[in-house]
Amino acid sequence: MPPPKAQIEKQRSFSPLGDGLSSQKVSVHLANVPFADALKEVFDQISAGYAFDLGRYERQSVTLSLDNVPVGKCVTSILEEAHAIPELAFETFYGIAIIGYKFPKNSSGTEPMRYPMADTVHLKFTKENAYCAAYAVAHSASEYFTLSEDFKSREVTLKLSDVPITKAFQSIGIACKTPLITLYDKPVLLIAPVHPKNNGYTNCPPGAPPIKRSPKP
Repeated sequence: MPPPKAQIEKQRSFSPLGDGLSSQKVSVHLANVPFADALKEVFDQISAGYAFDLGRYERQSVTLSLDNVPVGKCVTSILEEAHAIPELAFETFYGIAIIGYKFPKNSSGTEPMRYPMADTVHLKFTKENAYCAAYAVAHSASEYFTLSEDFKSREVTLKLSDVPITKAFQSIGIACKTPLITLYDKPVLLIAPVHPKNNGYTNCPPGAPPIKRSPKP
């Protein structure tokens, strides 16, 4: 017998990955606070980095009062107050909080397609590994993406609010001195450093169409 719908939605809204962030205790007293600001208040209390893609729920407001509860429970309550479950979910990745789209499968067993390049995101990273930061932003917008391991040797400190996802990746690239290219090869979001090759093409992840560089005059 499949699990009840309420249990499925709870699993989607709270998926800790074992780094301890979700079990830390927080308190919130929110009165008609914008959705993004409510989430930021939670993660600022525990000095955690974050990446949010709130999509069509961006303009929702939250009224909620909780004392000394685990982060996981608090965030799930905020998502419920914003009527964002089950489309939005909370996950963590190496201590970074991620709020983003996790569509439930439809009756045919497939997930509805979105166009993440049109999304805006909120993010905050303080001396985070650049790979983890880029992963968090990409995962907030899409369950399908490729990401170069070149990021693993870099560090990034950055804070942005409600910016296009392309600008978010561009800013991460600037912060870690690695120019980035962001492409969408349905259904995969592709993020890669820009490295000129001898044949004049930009280096892209597998599946991305090559970008022809303009010849020098």
